[in-house]
Amino acid sequence: MSKKKSTTETGLEPQTKEVQVIRKEKASSHVPIEIRQNAIHRLGSVYYKGGTHKGVPADLEKKLLPLVNDIPADSAEFRKASKDFWRSITVKVPSEGAVLNISIDEEGYPTVPKDYLTYLWAETHPEVAKTRSEMERFGKKKFYIHDPERESSQENDKVKAKAKAYKVFVKVLDDEEAIDRVLRVLGTGNPNKLSSQQKENALHKQMEASPARFYEVATDESLKTKDFIAELIENEVLRKAGNSYFYIDELIGENLEEAVGFVNNPKHSKEVNDMKAKLEDRKQITPA
Repeated sequence: MSKKKSTTETGLEPQTKEVQVIRKEKASSHVPIEIRQNAIHRLGSVYYKGGTHKGVPADLEKKLLPLVNDIPADSAEFRKASKDFWRSITVKVPSEGAVLNISIDEEGYPTVPKDYLTYLWAETHPEVAKTRSEMERFGKKKFYIHDPERESSQENDKVKAKAKAYKVFVKVLDDEEAIDRVLRVLGTGNPNKLSSQQKENALHKQMEASPARFYEVATDESLKTKDFIAELIENEVLRKAGNSYFYIDELIGENLEEAVGFVNNPKHSKEVNDMKAKLEDRKQITPA
């Protein structure tokens, strides 16, 4: 189903919404907490990717910036006015955060044009993260956009991903061969060295840690072939260098998908049968 195109003049969908720019607070400092809380942090203009950062498409800027500075987009002064605006833009962020009204009216125009332009600029600013956790993970991120609607949507996506993964987990749990394949392709080591309970625990741990990755692997139509390749590498029948796969000195794939294609190609049945024979020999020599 194709996404419905916006019918507003700007292409923006009507909404009533506010977001907050929240700053990163230092965990430890010699400065008293009262002074730190009262301090104002500033998110300012930045030179980024070869020019002054805007974060706003040119056509949208021409529609919205004149609403801020009263200089028409077809005016000779518009280009200079645009440069001046983006070079001087600053958001003062107190400890409670800076609120931006990004509501859009029925005709597609922001209720507060400067706030909306500031929001688009901040969304792609190199010092601004989309979530608190992202800000805390990356040292260069000093602020984040608190958007309850987006955060709720992301949380819901996680819930749905986990539910999907759990349904598949229950099915895999009834098939020990499938458990072995999924564990091996997920890179948890040789499942033959684990007891049945340990395998089930390891499978559950993988599902909990990364539901989307677990679902992708467990439902992959090429799972059997990828398991075979993983077992060949595990037993040193195949060699992996970087992302590339080698059989003796022959490159069979620049990546895993190409290696799967090689193994599944009837033209290479002789080499694949040789691999299977070597794998069985290695298994007899190396105890599980």
